[in-house]
Amino acid sequence: VAVNVSATDNDEIADVTLLIDGQPVAGDFVAPYQFLLNPNRFTPGAHAVRAVATDVSGNSAEHEISLIFAGPPDLTRPSVHMVSPANGAQVSGIVTIRADAVDNRSVALAEVFVDASLIGSVPFQEAGARLAFNWDATTVAPGTHTIAVRVYDSSGNSSLTSVSVTVTR
Repeated sequence: VAVNVSATDNDEIADVTLLIDGQPVAGDFVAPYQFLLNPNRFTPGAHAVRAVATDVSGNSAEHEISLIFAGPPDLTRPSVHMVSPANGAQVSGIVTIRADAVDNRSVALAEVFVDASLIGSVPFQEAGARLAFNWDATTVAPGTHTIAVRVYDSSGNSSLTSVSVTVTR
């Protein structure tokens, strides 16, 4: 993150110090006063960023802003496990599809598919989630069908699990 500070004085500016949450992190003695911050050094969230300009007589002025650091990108996909029905199961009528999902940050959404067609979605906002979704198996012809659950985390990463079932009447 680039931070550029403009400082002027009727005398000469001696230095400009940059503070994050009250702690000095950088200083510059020559205009233009430019600082490059590594956002991964700071915890995610809002931080007070203050620039203090001091002239050669020791007088100082400061300005503070708030920056929000998002933290390192989330590259970890959530995991999802189909609890029921089991692979190869025979099903009929109303079938409860159950799946467990876990993520390092937050599971945001689960989508349920039958034969690659979306039949429903369930929003979540927690690191671990248990999906329970009722599907009416009478809406498809008897035979083999694929039930799939795709989960997304709050960063858009996703994972998919699926089982094959046989619908009977």
